[in-house]
Order: sequence, then C-alpha cells, then structure tokens
Amino acid sequence: MSAAGDGVRPLPSAVRESEHPEAILDELRPAAVVNAAALSSAGECAASPMKAMISNAIWPKRLAAGCSSAGIRLIHVSSDMVYSGGNAPYAEGSIPVPASVYGWSKLLGDALVAAACPEALTVRTSVLFGSVGAPRPTFSEDLLSGAVRSLHVDSWRNHTSISWFARRLVELCGMGVSGLLIVCSRDSTSRSAFGETFLRACGRSRMPPAGYRPAGVPGDLTMIPALAERTIGRQMPGLDESIAFETAGIGPQDNSAARKPPV
Repeated sequence: MSAAGDGVRPLPSAVRESEHPEAILDELRPAAVVNAAALSSAGECAASPMKAMISNAIWPKRLAAGCSSAGIRLIHVSSDMVYSGGNAPYAEGSIPVPASVYGWSKLLGDALVAAACPEALTVRTSVLFGSVGAPRPTFSEDLLSGAVRSLHVDSWRNHTSISWFARRLVELCGMGVSGLLIVCSRDSTSRSAFGETFLRACGRSRMPPAGYRPAGVPGDLTMIPALAERTIGRQMPGLDESIAFETAGIGPQDNSAARKPPV
C-alpha cells in the first residue's frame, strides 16, 4: 500500500511480484509504503520454508532498502507469532522466540527491514478480523463461512479489527515513529471467547464446538499496546468495540458469555 498526494492505494502487482521493488518505487515515488504482504499460512510456511523466507524476509528487505535509498517512509507489518506463547504478556522489549517456520520468517524479516531501513516502523499486531476482499479469508470470514472446525479454549490473542488497524497504519504514516510498535486490541481473549462473541454479534446462534489447540500452536500470545497508546494518543479498542467496527449492519449485538471449556 502506498500513500501519495491523491490518497492511499495498493501498490501495483508488478511491485509486489518483482524481485527488485526498489526500481519500481523509484518510478512511482510514493510518500509512504505499508508492507502488509506476507505468506501467512503457518501450514504453507512449514511445507515450504524457503518460500516463507523469500516472501516474509528477503522481499521485505529489498523493499526496505529501496525505501531507504529513495527517502520513502516505510511501515512494515509484523505478527505476534514471533513469540513463543510461554511467557506472556509481551511488550516491545520482550525477547521473541518463534514456535513455527512462519514466526521465524517474520522475525527474520523484521530484523532485515530494520537493518536495511533504520527509519522504518515495524508494527506488530495480532489476529486481524473483518472483511477486506483479500484472496485469503480472515479468521472471522472463516467463522462466518463455517470453515472453522473448533474454537480453541487455550489459545489467547489480541483479536484486532482490520478496518481499525488499517486506519492506524495510515495515521502512523504521517508520524515520525521508527523502530517497533505493538498495535492491537487492548483485550486478549481465547479463540473460543472471541469466536462466540463475534458470531453472536452477527446474529448467529450456532457455534463451532470448543476444543484445544493442536501441537505447535502457541498458548498465550497476549500483547500489551501501552506504548502505541502513548504514541498515537488514544486508547486501543477493547473486544466489544473492535467487534462493533466489523459487525455494524450484520446482525444484533449479543455479548453472551462463552461456553465452558470441554472436559
């Protein structure tokens, strides 16, 4: 995504698919670039580690180098999956130890971006939900389509509205912030609690069964966005507010308590 005088727009596919994005950036000369592209399927990353490293580490490094040499503002989107899930909550100073190929590829990308473009801002977020019309559905779109087979009661994350998050990225483009910033919902909830609250807000009464996370999935990836609140000057939204951003007009709001875990 690039920000220019005529607003914000996606970068042409030629930039996103080019092995040398810096040449195309020199031609387009955007005021700012937000890199939200990633190979984000943990299963696909595990099956194709080299593809994961190229997409999530090498390509962002080339983009960062191009932005740095051209004086273009860069915001690079990272993931809570760089953490192990064993010593939450996490803040900007927490030591990341990924538990998956996806997490390692994102962490390497974060480091390479920072080295290639010290002025860049890396924004670390959690599960993005909502509808953006992307080829790969978000977690909430999978929930609504029935693709989610079970809701984990032992996996905690800061589920974050994708439309709210996009607005914060545009806002951060105009700020001279660099380094690392955690930007996400201030509430951490289990997959089960989020899923049931979201579906009820959409007017759904039928829920996927509760279950436990499979091996290799981190347990608690709770993050603390306190620094982002001070930097941006506003409080991060909680669970109900985040869901309201994405469900307006979909169905009645019902924040009934989640079911008990399976025994």
